[in-house]
Amino acid sequence: QKINFPDKKNDTPTAITPSKPTQTTTPKSTESRLKNEDAFFNQLAKDEGYRGKTYKDTKGHPTVGYGHKWAEDSKKRFEDAGIGHLYQGCRAGTCELPEPAARKLMRTDYYRPGGYHESAQRIVPNFNNLPAETQNALGNANYRGNLLISPNAVGFVNQGKGKEASVEFLNSDEYRKSKAAGTGVYKRMERNAAGIAAMNRTKTK
Repeated sequence: QKINFPDKKNDTPTAITPSKPTQTTTPKSTESRLKNEDAFFNQLAKDEGYRGKTYKDTKGHPTVGYGHKWAEDSKKRFEDAGIGHLYQGCRAGTCELPEPAARKLMRTDYYRPGGYHESAQRIVPNFNNLPAETQNALGNANYRGNLLISPNAVGFVNQGKGKEASVEFLNSDEYRKSKAAGTGVYKRMERNAAGIAAMNRTKTK
């Protein structure tokens, strides 16, 4: 029986175009987001307070909305939040940033690549597995900029020692000065310390 070998001219394999990934395979799923987003952002809004026009925060940074510090990439953040048309007026101080737009910007600031959420995940590698209350406390502290005030507190968090971490978190000059002056910062820090201590409770789904 004669065996027919394939013609070498036609022996080139057909290129296969890889299929595009579906939305179910996006790089970062909702598992990497906060477990209780609504509670987190509602509390963060209360803590930061809303200002429609630029003001200077307690550290002297020009700020607008819910704690958005003006930066070189602010225009992009406005655009990513879907409020790019408001950037020029708000930056120039000729118009106010509406409160709903400020909430959108707050979310964008928190979740943007390299933002507060990602940095909290880097600081605390086990962040995604922590209870919602502890996630919210760490995220809130990071947004304000005092998560890394005490490296010892972070060390205890990463060892799973919530009680020790919460005590060390309040062992700071910022906390003591705020409590002596009666400002709201110490109350915010105490609430976040309680959330950090909760990391050893049963994890919330």
